[in-house]
Amino acid sequence: MTNNSFFRTLKAWAAGALAVASLALLPATAQAGLSASAVITPSQNGSTFHYDITLTNSGSTTVGTFWFAWIPGYFFLNAAPTNVVAPSGWSGPVTPAGGGFAIEWFANGNSSLIAPGASLSGFSFDSTESPADLTGPNQLGSPVVTSFVYSLSAGSAFMVPNDKGDNGFEFAPSVTNPIAPPPPAIDAAASVLPGGRSVQVGTTATIFATFANGGASSLTGCAISLPSASPAGLSIGYQTTNPSTNAITGTPNTPVTIAAKAFQTFVLSFNSSQVIPATTVPLVFSCSGAAPVTSITGVNTVDLLFSATPIADVIALAATASNDGILHLANNSGAFAVASDNAGAASTIIASADTGGASLPLSVFICQTTAAGACMAAPAASVTVSDTAGGTPTFSVFADSTGAIPLNAATSRIFVRFKDSSGASHGSTSVAVTTN
Repeated sequence: MTNNSFFRTLKAWAAGALAVASLALLPATAQAGLSASAVITPSQNGSTFHYDITLTNSGSTTVGTFWFAWIPGYFFLNAAPTNVVAPSGWSGPVTPAGGGFAIEWFANGNSSLIAPGASLSGFSFDSTESPADLTGPNQLGSPVVTSFVYSLSAGSAFMVPNDKGDNGFEFAPSVTNPIAPPPPAIDAAASVLPGGRSVQVGTTATIFATFANGGASSLTGCAISLPSASPAGLSIGYQTTNPSTNAITGTPNTPVTIAAKAFQTFVLSFNSSQVIPATTVPLVFSCSGAAPVTSITGVNTVDLLFSATPIADVIALAATASNDGILHLANNSGAFAVASDNAGAASTIIASADTGGASLPLSVFICQTTAAGACMAAPAASVTVSDTAGGTPTFSVFADSTGAIPLNAATSRIFVRFKDSSGASHGSTSVAVTTN
């Protein structure tokens, strides 16, 4: 019997017959002396899963070959495993089998055989198939995970039970800390204003945030926090506000319920115990039992800088003609206004406009404006301002498109940034842009 014919036979048998028949193929001496167990520990990197396996020889016969597959619907590894790693002294080729793939780890020398009572780690591979595929039953109810061990002499080729007289043992490995399914997505969105603050260490930087629930059910336990990869020393506080007046309401740092088709406004407070160079911090807007709101740069992220000395702190707000935070280009052209207030120290600031990381068919220019809204000089890529403490310079931003720009607030945006001569951010704001 060849490998492939054996696998096809496995695939065709009924679930109840599979376990009985596979053991019936083995001589009584093999069943008594050859036994094993294995523990699989999964981890995840995006859409790829990594599997580490430890094999334990629980029988009285040395183990020289370890064959692994899982069988949803009587198919083996449906996607070819990648990055297969073998322990020292072992090899781990991948072989087509039963409509899928199997991994055949085998010892390359007698010193590599696993003695009775011994364990061996270092078996691992990557796959796009999830731990749920490993742990769940197939449609016929038999175990999905199936492995075999063999008492082959070192260096022997892989053989199935009773093929050329070889003996084997079948078992189902256990899966530790299986990865929980991701929480359900929520129909929610969040935004902040302004988009950045720069303050001296010891000063609290505050911004406003809006957390909107677009779903048909209330969201409970809604809170705002920092991601795990935030700069050391940075902390956040949040508290609800009255959306009409921005007056503080509620209790600090207390999760809230947001009704269906409603929103809640907050004031966010940032403090740092140490200097933090200018950085963009993605905020975590989350509610109980659901995935956090998708992070969108310039929409619900904040640019923060904490300095050892007094610095400029430009609080910037943008206003579009439609008053909806969107620049609607008419005949491929449009403009919006930006107001600013330097709440920090006097500094020379460079104001500029760009489209972030998106490549849009768009040209953008900026100018500083008079109290009447007229440009003080021809619009350019940037404008330098000697910003005094408490200064409130205003700006106009002009945009011209050479092609269609669909409305996508996450990617189609114009950013206005306020930086010093070293390129450090001292404030920012943004609007969405579309030709629709």
